[in-house]
This record gives sequence, structure tokens and C-alpha cells, in this order.
Amino acid sequence: ASGFGGNQKLIDVLAKIPETVEPHKPSVVILHAGVNDIATPVDWPTLQTRYTNVFDALLAVDSVTDVVVCVPPSSLNFDAGQKAVLSSARSWLLALNRPGVTVVDTGMAMTTGDGVTTDPAKVVDQIHPNAVGRQAMGDVLDNYLLAL
Repeated sequence: ASGFGGNQKLIDVLAKIPETVEPHKPSVVILHAGVNDIATPVDWPTLQTRYTNVFDALLAVDSVTDVVVCVPPSSLNFDAGQKAVLSSARSWLLALNRPGVTVVDTGMAMTTGDGVTTDPAKVVDQIHPNAVGRQAMGDVLDNYLLAL
């Protein structure tokens, strides 16, 4: 298992695939990204293109057979426009029917139940999950992975 994190946008993830994914030859890649793009902010067509580019690049890696995409969480800092982009991203990801890409709704676990309104009891700094939020997202992802 390997990974990288930090203040990454999908364009950063795309640029790092040759050095962070290809050498490890994984069959499954878990992609938890998009929220930093929304915070930039970007419009929905740009975010959709970024996701598509990352999916294309990951699935072009010989060993990768499944990209598990986590739906991004919201932020208490998001304005109405950013929430609209998140809502579009959620809808598109959850309806995505693309071979090799599986969507897991970890973002819902960080909300009050609508997928867009952040539950302040689950964050430490407007966006990053506290222990309760990490457990909530982890449980959703674990349930998916256990079913594989």
C-alpha cells in the first residue's frame, strides 16, 4: 500500500501518477480528491474534465483495474457557487457508469444528510475531518472494500 496526500488538486494528482502510481503496479487505486479544486474555485465543466483526465490516466496504467473514487466532502467555507459545483460533482459521480471506476459516497458521511451541508461536529477546521468524521468516512469506505 502506498499513497500521497496534502493540498492536492486533481491536476496535481494527474501530474503525479507516473511517480506515485505506476511504480507500485496497484490493481486498485482509491482517489479521494476534488474538494481542493472546488475550493479554488473551479466551475463544474472544469472539474468534470479534471476528473475524467485522472480516470483516463489511472486506467491507462497497465495494472489498474479499479479506481475507487470517494465523493468529495463539503466545507463550511463553501459559498453558494461552490456548493452548486459540489452538488453537480456528487450527482455526476454517483450516476457515473464507467467501466473500471467505482464511486463510494464518503462525502455524505461528512454532511448533515444532504451530501452538501457540512456537519460541523465532524470537522476540526471548517473542512478537515476530526476523529468522528474520519471514522464516518472510513466506515463507508471499509464497507465497500469488505464487499470486494
